[in-house]
Amino acid sequence: MSDIDPRRLAPLFFTGTSPFLVANPEFAQAMVHAAHGCALHASENIHDANGLLLWASGKPIDDRLLERLMDRRLRKPIELCVHATDSQATGFVAGALAQEREDSAALRAIVPEDRWRQVESVVAHIVPNPTELMLFSVLRHGREDRMRHAALVCALTLAFAHELDVHPDLLGPLARAALLHDIGRLYLPGGLAGPSVREEREHPLIGARAAVELARCPSPVSRIVSTSHERLDGWGYPRGLPAPELSTAEQSLLFAEAIASPLEAGRNGLRRAAIAARLVPGEFPPELVTLVSRAAQSIPIEGGFEAVTRPISLELRQVHSVLATLGPLLSEQGPETEGTRELARRWGAKVESLRKVLYSTGVGEELAAGRRVEASTLVEAIELGVLADELRSRIRELRQRIEIARDEDPSVGTSGLVLQLLDALRASEPDPRQFTADAGEPPGLLRWSRIFRVGVGVVDEQHRTIIDLINRLDTLAHASREGESAHVREDILLELLSYVGEHFATEERLMAEHDIPGRGDHINEHSLFRDQVGYLFARQREGKATLEELNLFLRSWLVSHILQTDKAMGEALNARGAR
Repeated sequence: MSDIDPRRLAPLFFTGTSPFLVANPEFAQAMVHAAHGCALHASENIHDANGLLLWASGKPIDDRLLERLMDRRLRKPIELCVHATDSQATGFVAGALAQEREDSAALRAIVPEDRWRQVESVVAHIVPNPTELMLFSVLRHGREDRMRHAALVCALTLAFAHELDVHPDLLGPLARAALLHDIGRLYLPGGLAGPSVREEREHPLIGARAAVELARCPSPVSRIVSTSHERLDGWGYPRGLPAPELSTAEQSLLFAEAIASPLEAGRNGLRRAAIAARLVPGEFPPELVTLVSRAAQSIPIEGGFEAVTRPISLELRQVHSVLATLGPLLSEQGPETEGTRELARRWGAKVESLRKVLYSTGVGEELAAGRRVEASTLVEAIELGVLADELRSRIRELRQRIEIARDEDPSVGTSGLVLQLLDALRASEPDPRQFTADAGEPPGLLRWSRIFRVGVGVVDEQHRTIIDLINRLDTLAHASREGESAHVREDILLELLSYVGEHFATEERLMAEHDIPGRGDHINEHSLFRDQVGYLFARQREGKATLEELNLFLRSWLVSHILQTDKAMGEALNARGAR
């Protein structure tokens, strides 16, 4: 990378509407943290809007700046008043690229040597202005090193741009956009709570605005940054743009960003990325999916099958149960507004596409028949794991869209259909902490809803009690972070298990009394559940598992069992007169 132009940029005119005239606390903290790892200084006097001097020109940045910036409106954005003076800074982007290539066999497989020289050439011709260099420094030295991710995405993007015949004049702006594509994350809330769904989905727009207003990048860079998390089928964010509205340059970056995470996740990352990329047709450019799939075949699989301990069958069962629950809800909309009906049609089309993915693998038929889906080889374990992860990710995307539609339109928010959809998604979320909680509620709280009803009075009453006990456990799990003793949770857990045993006995008696076909498979599920709980309880007592892990398993299994197996049992009992 060439040396920077040492001349200061001419000051920009910022109107009172610019969000950067109040220093973002998350970015300010990241900048101050970065100052511990590189040389950052005030390039000019920093004043508040009333002219009060907050920090003198030339003064190194340190922790005291945070106190001066707090809740103050500035005359000029802080990002334009701080520059990096690290003598090594001009080369660290190229260094990050070289390090990624050295460490990643996957990157070497995707980007061969001749193509890599082209990547290096494009990056070498980028001359970052002082603000860009400061942003790169914060990416590298902030609370976490984001520059390696940016370098990986940049290399992949330029390689994919070659495959899509992106015009050479766009390669420089594209590389710049790839390096800055996640800059918006520096402005998101940190801590335990983290960003909200809306904040997370808007970070590409924050980054795009920072690129054009602060880094003074040309408009193509800003546009490409803003589309870095879109998908060709229109199910990306923040704007849900479909393929015709996405240029080949933008498609190169969004695909690079999508596969970077599995590549960084650990062993067999390229194979996981290849499976994920081709799983849902229409999400990504087919020629890029083919390129990554071929590269994956060139790298041997690492590890042994005996190391795979994921409960994949349960995870896939959860996916199947939520899709099976959402489908009928969306096809039987009832008295809804035209706006809600249109949304439901879109949501229903997505659910149907995910259901087709599950059944196209052969997994759907096994789960529908009540059979466990188990991997017999490491390759199968990887494929099933990716299938579960990717489908759960798409279901979570659907839930986020429903939440946003509910928040933006009061008529959608009061829709009975939307309330039922969110109840189903709340119940089926593998990790309840991922679900947005209502004010004052623990994140995992379940609401009794018609989605749990099987149509047999005694069974429904017992299911309601089970959900109440699960909620008590979730509430205690939430309280335990504030000092609640573990033995209280264990007492509730034992009470839940005892009651579940009584509930199983009730179901088995009813099925026997009414001679329900297939009851042997249902009873076998109960037996497998008892065996698995016994195994997990023993591990917990040995200190090899936590109560929270056991609680999450209980919640996941019981909710999936109610939504799938018990629903089928209820229909059979109703057909024989049981109510």
